[in-house]
Order: sequence, then C-alpha cells, then structure tokens
Amino acid sequence: MSLKQLTLKLVMLMALWSAQGVQTLHSLSLEEMSTLPGKYVFRISSVLKQTTAKGGQNGHLLPITFHSYPLDKRLCIVELLSAYVKRTAPVRKEPKQLLICHAEPHGPASRDTISRWIKQTMKDAGIDTTVFKPHSTRGASTSAAKALNVPVQVIMNTAGWRSDSTFAKFYDRPVLTANNFAAAILGDK
Repeated sequence: MSLKQLTLKLVMLMALWSAQGVQTLHSLSLEEMSTLPGKYVFRISSVLKQTTAKGGQNGHLLPITFHSYPLDKRLCIVELLSAYVKRTAPVRKEPKQLLICHAEPHGPASRDTISRWIKQTMKDAGIDTTVFKPHSTRGASTSAAKALNVPVQVIMNTAGWRSDSTFAKFYDRPVLTANNFAAAILGDK
C-alpha cells in the first residue's frame, strides 16, 4: 500500500475508533504517544474545543487508546500505526506531530488536510459527501456504539463529552442494520 493509502486508511480508522474530531487527530503527537503491548496510548495535553485551560476534571481529554484488533489485521490500528510510524520516520522533519503529509515536503498535516483525507476516504467508499462531512464520523461511531449497547458513560468518556445531553442532541442517530439499509433503499418497509 502506498504512503497515501496508508495515511488515509489510518486517519479514517482513527476518527471512527476514537470518536474524535479533526482537531483532536491533528493534536496527536509522537512525544505524547506510549507504545504498550497490543496498544498505543496518546495523552492529549493541548487545549481543545471540548477541554478547558483551567484544568481540573475537564482540563484534558482522557488518553486516547487504540487497541489491537486481531480478528482482522487490515482493520487493526496498532498494525497500521506501527507501519505508518516506521514508513514516515525517514521523511519526518519534525518528529512531534503524528500525522504528516504523505506528499513532499512531508510537513505536519494541517486540520484542513486531515479533514480532506477523511472526506476523500468517505467519497472513495461511496458515501455522499454533500450530505455527510468528515465530522460525521464522530456521530457514526458513537451512534453505532450506542446501538451495540455500549454504556453512554463509556461513549461520553471516549468522545470527551461532559454531558450526555451533547450526545443525545447532536450525535445520537438511528443506525440502520445492513438488512434495514437494503430495505430502505429498495423501498420496503
């Protein structure tokens, strides 16, 4: 797989698995990354939209952890992240920011670039990007987690929300199963 393909796949899976937005993905740093058996853990010390500079309980997001997924190595973020870090090491000019541009001069990826990567991946997957935007990954992953009976508190902690009303108001969307999806497209009720 090319560096571009690896980058886009990694970014999309990170967005879905972490329930984080582009701002958070942009802030991921090699300096704040811990490599542990079967997982990568990222501390987030940057002040982000959902954090506060005052510190305390909501001062920073909980660490973002990506666990290995042994059922399918093609979807394993630990495998992809290991490959990405190794492949980008020779072209990395500043080692701090995790996500760098796959094209020369391989500088740190901007928020807009990361957003474009997610949008391109969605478009390549056949998703209507006039309706769904890169931020839609946050709602898709958290709604799918709720549909699978993941406790709301776990969803909130993962997404970095302080209030379940944020999830309920903006992100909790109906999730169609494959059968319901096909039936909806075919007009069956």
